[in-house]
Amino acid sequence: MQRLWTRDFVFVALSTFFVFFNLQMITPALSSYISAGIGGNNLIGLSNAVWAVSGVVTRTILGKVLMTANKRRLLWMAMAVYLVATILYVFADSIVMLFIVRVLYGIGFGLTTTTLGTLAADVIPPARLGEGMGYFGLSTSLAMALAPLVGIGVYNGFGFRALIYLTTAMMLVVSVIVPFIRGRENSRRIVKQTRARLRVDDFYDHAVFIPCILLLLLSITYGGLVSFITLYGAQIHVANVGWFFLIEAGAIVLVRPISGKLYDRHGHIAVIPIGALFAFVGLLLLSYASNLGLFFASGLFYGLGYGVLQPALQAWLFQRLSPEKRGIGSGAFYSSVDLGIAVGSVLLGVVSNGTGYALMYRLASLCVLVLFLIYTVVGLRERRDKRMATGTM
Repeated sequence: MQRLWTRDFVFVALSTFFVFFNLQMITPALSSYISAGIGGNNLIGLSNAVWAVSGVVTRTILGKVLMTANKRRLLWMAMAVYLVATILYVFADSIVMLFIVRVLYGIGFGLTTTTLGTLAADVIPPARLGEGMGYFGLSTSLAMALAPLVGIGVYNGFGFRALIYLTTAMMLVVSVIVPFIRGRENSRRIVKQTRARLRVDDFYDHAVFIPCILLLLLSITYGGLVSFITLYGAQIHVANVGWFFLIEAGAIVLVRPISGKLYDRHGHIAVIPIGALFAFVGLLLLSYASNLGLFFASGLFYGLGYGVLQPALQAWLFQRLSPEKRGIGSGAFYSSVDLGIAVGSVLLGVVSNGTGYALMYRLASLCVLVLFLIYTVVGLRERRDKRMATGTM
């Protein structure tokens, strides 16, 4: 069996962890910083929208670039942009400067995460793609679970500038790692063919549509969690909602190796329905959480569901693409996450104003139900088409 834990895989996963840790440390603290010094809640939402759009546009263009460019050089450039954007937060003391920094930060984040995701798919052995993406996904999930606690703690204890200096130091560490990452470069034939033409499918491939829609639905629920669980916790008298994210992170660590191996042995059909069930139960338990036991159980079940679904959808997406189009797939994957979180924050925020947080989480669980239904319909259709193609019907 081909090795999974190579030097390249470890460095790509470690770099991704620090990149997402940087983002998730800054994001919650930035909301408090903007509200206290620059503007109100409307400016916070607009700032997040500017960042998200910048990242999505960057990833859309980057898909074609990754088919022709040297990925290592592109990663160096991406890290330089992300590093500069991070340190520039020190000077974001006006609306104009804030928007400039957010655009640059969105571009840097889009460049960096898309390139790292593509390199991850390159260095993982094809026969262990599900397992590899499971472990690789830990780098993002753990950062998303742990970094907000650290970021808010640093911000409250030492201020926004100290937070930016710390996150900048993290990016300097990654900049030391990046030169040692090697990835599979596209063949000269593919590069020559791609440079000679410009077509719509150089920026988009229909094969990514279903996995990305499912990931968008999952990310909407996560957007509702990170945006409102603190307020919901205060409402149900949970003093430290950070425990939810710690339990979620523990569940993700526990389930990723198991679900990845199941994926490689039996395919996505063995894990995606189970993951959807776990996430659905987690959100329902959260909506009825009248005590700490239910609150902690909801974090456990949601973590199990998210830990199964995210890497399975990522692996499925890459399996549906030819190797030279992995840049398109990586860009689409992370854009779906960003858009889902943004939509979840805005849409579920509107819902909560009319229903309250408990009913909002109950309604959010319907996103997972829709995810399951779409997957079931697509899965049955693909099995039918496969049987017809092999003449077994």
